[in-house]
Parts: sequence; structure tokens; C-alpha cells
Amino acid sequence: MSGPLRRRRARRPAHSAAVGSRYLVIGIVGSVLLLALAALIVSGQGLPGGGGRQLYGVFNGTMGLRAGSPVRVAGVQIGKVADIGNGPGATAEVTLDLRADAPPLRAGTRLRIRPRVFLEGGYIVEVEPGPPGRPLLGDGATVPLRDTSLAVSLPSVVGVLDRDARGRITTSVSELDAALARSGSAAPLLRALPPTLRDATKLAVAARGTRPGELGDLLRNADRATAALAA
Repeated sequence: MSGPLRRRRARRPAHSAAVGSRYLVIGIVGSVLLLALAALIVSGQGLPGGGGRQLYGVFNGTMGLRAGSPVRVAGVQIGKVADIGNGPGATAEVTLDLRADAPPLRAGTRLRIRPRVFLEGGYIVEVEPGPPGRPLLGDGATVPLRDTSLAVSLPSVVGVLDRDARGRITTSVSELDAALARSGSAAPLLRALPPTLRDATKLAVAARGTRPGELGDLLRNADRATAALAA
């Protein structure tokens, strides 16, 4: 065997070891990058360079809202509440962290704090996007007080009633419980509930009117009419 051929064969093991080391380093770096990317996706931060954005809302109160509460559009979660602080005057400022895949929001977007599930105790921020054609809300935009609202909670409704009214409600619920216990089945009541609730929903929607303040005008006019009838 000639001298040059012998030297080339002697160099092959070292060359193969160097190539193998490079592939090992590339594999380790690639695995670390994949793990970091997966962690970002799982944590809801989105892809690097395409992160989410923040939106601020000024409310008259926060009810039972907490940091970490969901932010939803049409029932789909698009973010979470990041912080709750003091706003101008006696208001509260709620910071919302929106995900990278959250839909674009425009001027006129409305925010509403409402119960997550009836009587469940948790609260969410419900987002109603602004109309098409309005300017887009950028990162760090603020939804003003006029475009935010709080859901009417059952305790707040009961709280405005006097002691006698609350007592009558308690008696009515107790009598209903006794009636269902005597009948042995709530099936007839449950069958009657859907059409009743549908009609009640139509009445509630109609009572909102077609413009702000219309319900107040209706009550004032009804007050004047009943006063005239009483006279």
C-alpha cells in the first residue's frame, strides 16, 4: 500500500468523528428551539415576532373579575385579564392580554363584564367588536367608559328590594319547592319553561328599545298616564 493512500485512510476516522459531532450539536440546538417554541405556544404567547397585544377597558366596577379571567368573543376565548387597577376618578382600569390570533378590533368595540355561568360565581370579559370600516384599535388602545358595561347580577337585583319583598320571594320559592315535592316530578314544569323563557326573552329584547334612553322615556310617560288616570 502506498504512503498517500495509507495517510488518507488514517484521516477518515477523525473526519467522521468531526462530522458526527456537528450533527449532534445541530440536533441538540434544534431540539432546544422546538421545546422553546412549544412552550410559547402552550403558554398562549404565540410565535416569536407575532405576539399578542394589550387592550385597556375603563369600567364603573369589576364585580367578581380577577386576573386570569377569560376574555371572549362570541363564546371563543381570545385572551385573559392581565391586571386590574384604578382608573380615572372612581373607575377601574382592566388590562386585557389578547392572543396573537385574536380578531382585529375596531373603534366602537364594547366590553362587558358578565358571569361566566349563571350563579357559578366566575366572571369574564365579553368583547363585542366594533363595526366594519371604523379605525383599528392598536396595541395599548383604551376602550372608554361609555363603551363598557357591567352585567346586572342577581344579588344586586335582590339588594334593591326591601325586607318585605325579599320575604315574599323566599315564600314563593319555598311554596314552589313544596309543590314540586308533592307532585313527585318537575317534568311538567320543565316542559313549560322553554316557550315561557322564549317569550320572556322577546319581551326583554323589545324593552331595550331602539335607542339609548327609550326605556326611561317609556316609564316616565307611563307614570304620567297612570297619574292622569288616577286623577
